[in-house]
Amino acid sequence: MACPSCAGSRLAPVPRAVRLYGERYADLCLWSIDRATQYFQKLQLSGRALAIGADIQKELARRLEFLCDVGLGYLSLSRAASTLSGGEMQRLRLAAQLGAGLTGFHPRKIC
Repeated sequence: MACPSCAGSRLAPVPRAVRLYGERYADLCLWSIDRATQYFQKLQLSGRALAIGADIQKELARRLEFLCDVGLGYLSLSRAASTLSGGEMQRLRLAAQLGAGLTGFHPRKIC
């Protein structure tokens, strides 16, 4: 049964009121990964929003793309990990590893 106060979003009043270019945060969380990927790839930031959010938008789009690439685009962003199948969890872990970037690794030379 959904909480009457938050309508099942599990968010406090302030996060429920946050909007990103007209889209409520709580509503974005109900979207599929595919839909969110398309939204953040197409989102055009400008001015102060561009200065603040350009890197965040780029990283978010990149991470969502990894989830799509491993076949998880149909999942909603609000889906609890405990409800995923074993295969979905494996693909989620794979996407996390792919998304880690593995940058800055400098192995020590052993002579």
